[in-house]
Amino acid sequence: MTYRPPLCPVFGGHQARLGTGMLLCRRHWLMVPKPLRDQVWAAWARFREAGEGLRELRDLRVEAIRSVEAECESRVRGDRR
Repeated sequence: MTYRPPLCPVFGGHQARLGTGMLLCRRHWLMVPKPLRDQVWAAWARFREAGEGLRELRDLRVEAIRSVEAECESRVRGDRR
């Protein structure tokens, strides 16, 4: 069986495959608000270095995905931001 990298988890996304250690595809990652991206990076660093904060990292991951899905939905509706 051949390994296939996971797909970007954003619902309705463009089915991009993720590289190792990627949370979202590049297109969607750049849609996450910068302060939230910074929080995700900090949580990832704490988890990687000390093995702490897995719950925080998971919660931030969900928040990041939801923020991108909301932005995508807003664009489809034609809302202005």
